[in-house]
Amino acid sequence: MAISMSSFNNKKPAGSPAGVNRQGEGDSATAWNKVRQAEQKGNPAATRRLLMELLAREPANANAAFKLAQIERQLGNLDAAEKLYSELLARFPKNHLVHHSLAMIFRAQGRYAEALISSREALKIKPDFKAGINNLGNLLTDQGRPDEALTCYRYLEALGPENPAELAFNMGNAYLSDGQVSEAIGSYQRAIALDPNHHRAYNNLGLALCHKCRIPESIACQRKALDLHSDYREAHSNLLFGMLYQGKCTPKELHLEAQRWWQSHGAHLAPMKPITTRAKKSRLRIGYMSPDFKKHPVSFFFLPLLEAHNRQKFEIYCYAEVVRPDQITHKIHSLVDYYRSTVGISDDRVADQIREDGIDILVDLAGHTAGNRLTVLARKPAPIQINWLGYPGTTGLATVDYRFTDALADPQGESDRYHTETLLRLPHGFLCYQPPDNAPSVNELPAPDQGYITFGSFNTLPKVNNRVIQIWSQILQKIPRARLMIKARQLDDTDVQKELLDKFITCEIDAPRIMICPPTDTTRDHLACYHQVDIALDPFPYNGTTTTCEALYMGVPVITLQGDRHSGRVGMTILTKVGLTDLIASTEDEYIKAAIQMARSLDARARLRSELRSRILTSDLCNSEQFANHLEKEYLHIWKNRCQHQHRNNLAE
Repeated sequence: MAISMSSFNNKKPAGSPAGVNRQGEGDSATAWNKVRQAEQKGNPAATRRLLMELLAREPANANAAFKLAQIERQLGNLDAAEKLYSELLARFPKNHLVHHSLAMIFRAQGRYAEALISSREALKIKPDFKAGINNLGNLLTDQGRPDEALTCYRYLEALGPENPAELAFNMGNAYLSDGQVSEAIGSYQRAIALDPNHHRAYNNLGLALCHKCRIPESIACQRKALDLHSDYREAHSNLLFGMLYQGKCTPKELHLEAQRWWQSHGAHLAPMKPITTRAKKSRLRIGYMSPDFKKHPVSFFFLPLLEAHNRQKFEIYCYAEVVRPDQITHKIHSLVDYYRSTVGISDDRVADQIREDGIDILVDLAGHTAGNRLTVLARKPAPIQINWLGYPGTTGLATVDYRFTDALADPQGESDRYHTETLLRLPHGFLCYQPPDNAPSVNELPAPDQGYITFGSFNTLPKVNNRVIQIWSQILQKIPRARLMIKARQLDDTDVQKELLDKFITCEIDAPRIMICPPTDTTRDHLACYHQVDIALDPFPYNGTTTTCEALYMGVPVITLQGDRHSGRVGMTILTKVGLTDLIASTEDEYIKAAIQMARSLDARARLRSELRSRILTSDLCNSEQFANHLEKEYLHIWKNRCQHQHRNNLAE
């Protein structure tokens, strides 16, 4: 945000000499010229140094203080920037620019209540302040209030925005947050039409297209974003995630793309020397890092471990990139020794904090998913770093040592060559499920009362690719009275519903046979939708995880297709753990046959529905103590190996 040198009144305080001498004026002008030259050269460090020298001579120079605060913010020194803005606010309480700038600092730090107050204060002083209106809209989008955000953007649109492309981009974000996928796509396309080099618009357009299952187009957008801005690591992670949905994308291609991510965004951050292990302590320090310590599938599988951890042997830290904390966040907070929010904190500072905490083993639960801090892992702040749970594949990072998995999801000798990490295979599966406390009871089979079989899939819609739709359509063709219920948050958008139905119609399935179930407000309501489902169909090549566990817990058997990568073998792991290997197909034909056979076996379905919940609760899938014990043994084993390796190196030196 540019300001003029006259943005502040720089009068001398009472009692000081009136005016400055000509030499002083010349020195000040010369100093400002040097500042401008450093800015034009794109050298923020030099600009910062020059401004600090200027302020040392002229401590009351508000313009210099404001400019320095901007530079500190640019460099990621948010605390220093906040201090400068606060000092300016004490001198100029009616300056809308300072209120606005403080709002941006608070937003970057995740302090949304304070950000909203400062943003509204700026607009109270100057109601037509366009940058302030835009920023308020962005804050409201961040806080999950897209309707209010869109009101701000439309007001700005009526005023005449200074940057129409950016406004269209921000409106797209609000629409996407509100589930209006088609409107979001239109806004991003307008942003690109206005600014063909808008790399963030291409990235977010890719995300919106992914919601519509238009995966090839989505991937093309991510690649275009990277072409425009090669350092755009978020787009590169989104590209990798999108590739998981594409069946024709091989494990080798995923591996190579992950390595390209590392070379482009991480390799230059890696330390020259390995970190030294700390002196032996009574408890091993384990750090878990994630943006998903909230109501999110990752937490459903993380909480059982957290509650079962041996606290006499392990000291637990959490590093949370959680923008909007909730009840799950507070529960996790209460279960760990130290909980650190990383929102608004630079990668360098987060890495420093991990080092200061003396973390022995750092476990990342995000991989290439949204909100990840992979560039912290690239800095190798802990002697041992592990990838687990959140992302079903290799990170590609040379600084991540291990990845937790199991022998079914990643077969020995088959998966290892497609990972930069060493695979640690847990003996009873790579995850542990904790059913929600308020789940409804299992009901009787719905088919006898409904008069038809209902198949179901409650997976995120991008997993329902064209090949999945073709195979599911073949199942429906074999059982003419059967229906298919599809539930996904993306189906809030009527255009998304129509596109999905059109794909089934193309496969000769009448639209009334596809039951669209939009999102529900609570977990209990979500699980209650399984009361209408007889058999769940697992998508491929990207299987369900939480949805598979939920279906089984609600008494609904799941048919899965064994794939050629971790994301396509999760169903196999889960079904094996609960003794349902007969529901695992190795080919598409077997998948179709298994679904038809289960549909025709009324007695078998009724028996399964009545016993599945108790079977799951007594299986390895929900045995949190066993799972924690095996994970902790791995921690102790790899830590012992690390210490021995370091000892040998010390002797060699």
